[in-house]
Amino acid sequence: MLELDKVNFKYSNKNSLFNNLTYVFEVGKVYGISGMNGSGKTTLLRCINKDLRFNGSITLNGRNYTQSDTAFLPTDFFVYEELLGSEFYRLFENGTKSFFNFKEYADQLQIPLSNTIDTYSAGQKKKLLALCILSLSRKILLLDEPFNAIDKESVNILLPLIQECANKGAIVLVTQHNDVLLKALCNDEVVLKKI
Repeated sequence: MLELDKVNFKYSNKNSLFNNLTYVFEVGKVYGISGMNGSGKTTLLRCINKDLRFNGSITLNGRNYTQSDTAFLPTDFFVYEELLGSEFYRLFENGTKSFFNFKEYADQLQIPLSNTIDTYSAGQKKKLLALCILSLSRKILLLDEPFNAIDKESVNILLPLIQECANKGAIVLVTQHNDVLLKALCNDEVVLKKI
């Protein structure tokens, strides 16, 4: 379980985003993180990913954890555009074995792995990075607006894959403004409110 205990965070010279935020996320579930713009959805994911310093504690199964336990798909991302899609995936492989066949999913999602990434559309880049992140098989998956720029057919392929990550023992947190997608994917929803 991922436990947030009295988490407090604020950007310098601004009001607090979280004030004693406490929540328990269970293994094997997908959680939707929703709220208005500026309520702290992305910031919460970044705190859990250890990208930001905060007060309070966030533990995994009662212990501290590292970024090697998490995989984070940010809304704004960078890809090495001069690489082939297949070369970019090899950067993520790093000796770990994914529970799904990466190439089969890339084919279904129409990601041309033999082309350089600079020829990809925004949606193809997002799908490539999403597949790479999911292939890491980490204990905590943090997906920030994972379906932005992705076509409906591809969303329908990714939804069950994300759920399968949870079924295989991950804790999955997803931010998304589309309530229909959140309800289709998530077991539970956490609503953040501006303080």
